[in-house]
Amino acid sequence: MSERRLTLAELLEVLGGDESFLDEAREAGLHHDEPTYDVVYCERVRVARTLVRDLDVNWPGVEVVLRLREELVMSRRHVRRLATELARKDRE
Repeated sequence: MSERRLTLAELLEVLGGDESFLDEAREAGLHHDEPTYDVVYCERVRVARTLVRDLDVNWPGVEVVLRLREELVMSRRHVRRLATELARKDRE
């Protein structure tokens, strides 16, 4: 089963057609041109746009927020995995 990938046009739809944001993101090293983009990448760019456009966060701040967000997601997955293992051991 393959993961859904979005074209540049679809990514722009996610961003509300904000092509200038992609130019800024490219200059900041956050965006790179590819034929298609995975959903995780698109969500990362969408969050970055919200941070920059709506919350007036600068690019170094965006990088910090995105890194911390990814660490939080990984930590939550790890906790869920541990909770599942503990529940399984309790049933044994």
